[in-house]
Amino acid sequence: MESFANPSRPPLFSGSDWPFWKSRMKTFLEAQSYAIWQIGVRDFAIPARVGPENIVDVENNSKAINILFSGVDSREHERVAHLATANKIRSTLITY
Repeated sequence: MESFANPSRPPLFSGSDWPFWKSRMKTFLEAQSYAIWQIGVRDFAIPARVGPENIVDVENNSKAINILFSGVDSREHERVAHLATANKIRSTLITY
């Protein structure tokens, strides 16, 4: 893992030191929006239809996925690229 922090880029996870990355990623996601962090820690299912009642959650899920994908190396990306929610990505990465 990189040894410096850039406030405009998420921390990079390369398969080692999970607790350090998790702490930094939590802070990074919360700094973007607390709702983006929350969508990654609660169980969320992509709705069959997107409408006014769920658009914010769908958008926050997409934002969280984008940040998570930006914060993993190519090997870790392969492990999670097929997952549709930030929560499932986080749950898969947490196996470290």
